[in-house]
Amino acid sequence: MDIVRWIIFILFGFLSIIPVIRLRQYKQTRKYKYLRHFVNAVFTWTIFIFLIHLLNELVFVYYISLLVYPLVFLVVYLGYETIQSFSGKKTHIVVRSFAYSFLMFLFVLSVTNDLHQSLQQITRSTITDRESILFADFGMVFLIHVLVSYGFIFALIVKLTLHLNKSKNTRENFIPHALLIALVIVGLMISIVDVFIYPFTIDPTYLFMVAFAYYLYWVVFTKDFQFQLLRGSRNELINAMREMYIIAEMNGDVVEYSDKLNDHFDLNEAITKNLNTFMRYLNRKAVLYRTFDHIKDEPYQDKHYLYTISKDFDIPGFGRGGILVLLYDETRLMKLVDQLNYALKYDTMTNLYNRNYFESIRDDSEKKHQECGVLISDLNGLKLYNDYFGHRAGDNLIKAYATILKQYEDKTTSVFRFGGDEFLLLQKKSTIDALKTIESSLLKELETTAFPNKISISTGIALRRNNENIDSLINRADKELYKQKDERSPAFQNAFLEWVNKK
Repeated sequence: MDIVRWIIFILFGFLSIIPVIRLRQYKQTRKYKYLRHFVNAVFTWTIFIFLIHLLNELVFVYYISLLVYPLVFLVVYLGYETIQSFSGKKTHIVVRSFAYSFLMFLFVLSVTNDLHQSLQQITRSTITDRESILFADFGMVFLIHVLVSYGFIFALIVKLTLHLNKSKNTRENFIPHALLIALVIVGLMISIVDVFIYPFTIDPTYLFMVAFAYYLYWVVFTKDFQFQLLRGSRNELINAMREMYIIAEMNGDVVEYSDKLNDHFDLNEAITKNLNTFMRYLNRKAVLYRTFDHIKDEPYQDKHYLYTISKDFDIPGFGRGGILVLLYDETRLMKLVDQLNYALKYDTMTNLYNRNYFESIRDDSEKKHQECGVLISDLNGLKLYNDYFGHRAGDNLIKAYATILKQYEDKTTSVFRFGGDEFLLLQKKSTIDALKTIESSLLKELETTAFPNKISISTGIALRRNNENIDSLINRADKELYKQKDERSPAFQNAFLEWVNKK
């Protein structure tokens, strides 16, 4: 082979190895599986050509030149599958089975050609030199091989043309298909001329396939939007990601999502295909929020809490971009916040509202509830319980009374433990009769209790006067309570001592 042809082969050989090296680092990306196989097959063809022209043992040259036929068909078929994968299509099982069967058929004929000469009309015994192998006449199966290969190439052109005509593909997933089609057609025409009209000194089919493989690689590496979306988004993730993420195209197609989402949620392909569907599913399984204000007044749920940020970003040179959704798992923090809020709002012993919470709503109550009323109550004889039975018995008495009081809570009525054994019932819209009814019902229920769990209370009620402040309202109820306490507390203490003496 002269120097010019060697230079051309070396250049194309170098061109064939670049995609192999560069695409190895993306071997986990399933979308480019057939492209990787395709460029690997083309590079194998390069190796075969160099071996054919460099090996001195002509028998090896003979068999390698024959193995080029199934390899060429494999290259054509993988090129077809590569276009199928980029078009979002799956090859029918019948077509795939035929391709694999035909490939095996060619391979068997290649290694047994010495017996039947159906691919090349030459045997090991008739070899005279390298040229006798390279320019041997073709057998009948060679023509079948050409027709089948051209059939796949023709199907490839048709599929690319149909894909190009879809507006969503020319705009949303732009790849220069027109140039790709032109390249395929030109390569096909040159190959036909080489086989049937005038043989070239350099195999044009090989040169075309190297150029085609490199062009497909270039399209993927520099033009394919999803590929660039993955690459560009990783810079965003390095700077912004703490936990989980979703990457999507602007049209909502999900490109990638964090493995940690799989760890937390039961995901499948139907859920994760579209961003809106994905987010709706997550919203059912977790609490998604963008600011704390959105959830601060909501009751705590036993779910994952995900602080969510949605961020658009651009791909330079495309005039388009993608969507990066970051999800920070704040479940532990929200659980702690809920516990802190509970401690600030509720009395831990009785689970009633505490004095601190009452103080936080005092001003609001003064503004909104002009017709409110209060009932204040205090346990009688609690010190005797503590002295005779211990403070635990006294605490149990407080808890028992709190349970009874809680029955009166509803949308308009709240009960607070003010401290010690003092309780406040606040009714937002009330009347004296309503307060007396609650007082009467409460006293009647407590009459059914008996020693050693006897509960006795003193009460005071007051209805808010026009523009009266809450402090004044509570003070008036307090005065009523202490009037009752002067009578009821001594009577209860005497009854308690009588019961103790009888024991």
